[in-house]
Amino acid sequence: MSAMQPIASQNSSPITFTKMSEPGPLRTITKGRAKVAAAPTEEDWQQAAVYRITVPTPLHRNQEELLSIDYRGDCARLYANGRLVADNFYYGRPFLYGLWRLPEGCTELELRILPLQPDAPIYLPREADHTPGEAVMEVKKLKTERLRRAE
Repeated sequence: MSAMQPIASQNSSPITFTKMSEPGPLRTITKGRAKVAAAPTEEDWQQAAVYRITVPTPLHRNQEELLSIDYRGDCARLYANGRLVADNFYYGRPFLYGLWRLPEGCTELELRILPLQPDAPIYLPREADHTPGEAVMEVKKLKTERLRRAE
């Protein structure tokens, strides 16, 4: 088990994010065989809101740093150099991604978020924000504190 702490940006540039485009029309959410919402299609993702996240280069190599994206929406995808590197179904907690997994020299990421819809057939915990739409509230890096076993 590890604890996570926000890192104050002392000698590095802060992580920034910019909304590049608004979402298009809401997707039609169908239910699959298991009577739960089907995953979005590639066509659905073309209608997602798009954010650009700028990550300072020196952050990448530390194996104890995570990118923490505090967002609201149905689901999100993270791209590095145009390639899908992670996805996340919203449940009220930040989307976490290990910065050490980024390609060498990558300083810009693209985040796509599909809006949360009113009456969507999905389960959200009580503490999650159920407001329809999408938003990014904060993007920061976290440092994990690994617990070492006593030898």
